[in-house]
Amino acid sequence: MLADPIKAFLVVLYRPPGPLADFVEELDMLLSILSDDGTPLILLGDFNIHREGTQAVDFKSLLTSFDLKLLNTLVTHKAGKQLDLILTRNCITDLTSVTPLHISDHSFIQLSVSLPPTPPTSPSLVTFRRNLRSLSPSHFSSIVTSSLPPIDEFMCHPTDTATNTLLSTLTASLDTLCPLSTRPARSSPSCPWLMDVIREERSILRAAKRRWRKSKDGLDLDKYHSLLKSFSARITDAKTHYFLNKINSASNAHKLFSTFLTHLPHPPPPP
Repeated sequence: MLADPIKAFLVVLYRPPGPLADFVEELDMLLSILSDDGTPLILLGDFNIHREGTQAVDFKSLLTSFDLKLLNTLVTHKAGKQLDLILTRNCITDLTSVTPLHISDHSFIQLSVSLPPTPPTSPSLVTFRRNLRSLSPSHFSSIVTSSLPPIDEFMCHPTDTATNTLLSTLTASLDTLCPLSTRPARSSPSCPWLMDVIREERSILRAAKRRWRKSKDGLDLDKYHSLLKSFSARITDAKTHYFLNKINSASNAHKLFSTFLTHLPHPPPPP
């Protein structure tokens, strides 16, 4: 068992003999669902497509658009055809053997696959904060006052010395009353459409929400609802502008479809 398993996509399919019909389009949809983030992909099976026939034109074009490479094999069918295909992306394959079978009209294909090593994951970052809500101003003031030199002596110090003494005393007092604590950094990716102006509006909105929860005043509630409506409209406009720019600047339609598919709700399972 591997300590750090390597992620890869393995797709095995079978296409019945006959016209292609919607096969190329359906395969296009299937490959678009798979993430194109560098994860190795192995697609193999009995395609029943003659590599040199007229059916293979659209099929080869689709494979090229997804950067899939075809592994060259010997004849895999007793009729002298190569119907069993092995397609890979972001990995290295080495054909070992093609062995005819007595119980099947297809041969047994044996190969080795080398996957790229998974890059080491960086340790999760931590953020530092103080719980200032638990800090009592009077208690903090008394500790700082008792830690500083007497006022007559303190006033005789040079400006830089007095400043450094005050800052170090404030820091030591804060470390005593509300020391720094750590917590894991947020693992979710940042929203690219969340600009600084919208972040400021969100801070104002949260402050208005806290003010209303504390006062339970109707005017504060009306102000909070007004800010919430304005903020929701700004978020919608920012998302629309961001995704429109992404669509207009896209050069790879398959990758664009795969990106947006992750944001769409999955359809219900078939009956």
